[in-house]
Amino acid sequence: MPTTSRGLNGALFIPLAATLLIIGEVLLQNYIHYDISVQNFKINSDAYALTACFNFVLLLFIHYSFFKALRKSNNQEKNLRIGLQKALLEAEEISTAKTNFLTTMSHELRTPLNAIIGMTNILLMENPKATQMESLNILRFSADNLMATINDVLDFNNINNEKITPENRAFKIEELIAGIMGTFQPEAKRSA
Repeated sequence: MPTTSRGLNGALFIPLAATLLIIGEVLLQNYIHYDISVQNFKINSDAYALTACFNFVLLLFIHYSFFKALRKSNNQEKNLRIGLQKALLEAEEISTAKTNFLTTMSHELRTPLNAIIGMTNILLMENPKATQMESLNILRFSADNLMATINDVLDFNNINNEKITPENRAFKIEELIAGIMGTFQPEAKRSA
């Protein structure tokens, strides 16, 4: 049966009140020498012994309940700590698996993409027709853009592994806009 805080407070109040009354009586009679005129009661020695035993048993029960609750709390904390360590280990394993997967897939995508970029560059060096030149430039821009995205995925993994250094590169927005427009221009002409 779990001990509630209200029950524990009530169980602590009774012996505490009795102890304070006894301490108060001892102080008043022995140190202050102040007599409170009260009617003398005759205390039955059996009732006194029974009350003392009851208080002693009550104190034992309170201590037992306290240490039982403390042990239970410690066991719960230990179990939570073990569960947290397991969850942390699983999260690290999942993160490592994700990183390995993304790194492997990025490298696998780079191989055919390097072939596309290489073939595009070869075709551009062979003096293509004017109509082919625009298409080849769009193909090269798209392939370079895809390669940059794949490199960004690898960089993201390296950020997680703390193996990345910032890069300072020139950026020409005009070339980017022209490349994007060229990529969508054939589709726009077909739709028009």
